[in-house]
Amino acid sequence: MTNLKAVIPVAGLGMHMLPATKAIPKEM
Repeated sequence: MTNLKAVIPVAGLGMHMLPATKAIPKEM
């Protein structure tokens, strides 16, 4: 469930979490 919680905010704040979105593109 931790991944889901991190993917939801990252998808909405992709610009704010540029490094996070780059590390979670494989999970999507």
